[in-house]
Amino acid sequence: MNVTGPSTIEVCGSAVYTVDAYIPHPAAQITFEAIGAINETDNAISICSASMVNTGAGYRCLDKNLFYPTVNRNPNGKGNYRANLLNIDAVNKSKI
Repeated sequence: MNVTGPSTIEVCGSAVYTVDAYIPHPAAQITFEAIGAINETDNAISICSASMVNTGAGYRCLDKNLFYPTVNRNPNGKGNYRANLLNIDAVNKSKI
């Protein structure tokens, strides 16, 4: 798995990170989770959203709309501390 994006974010800035995951298994439960700064008391980082952009050849029939984001608000202040893309069981058709 490769995660690409900026190594720093300016104050009041924003950033987009991309996850490229190779899943060789014929069937897999897939979950992606983004977590803001751990032990951050001033809510300096907020996760806005998460989305599925593309799938590889083996997962072409996978409906990207099944990956809807769940965003968790920070109970101690403003912003979101976590975003998840739904756990789903996916079948890699290229191996069959």
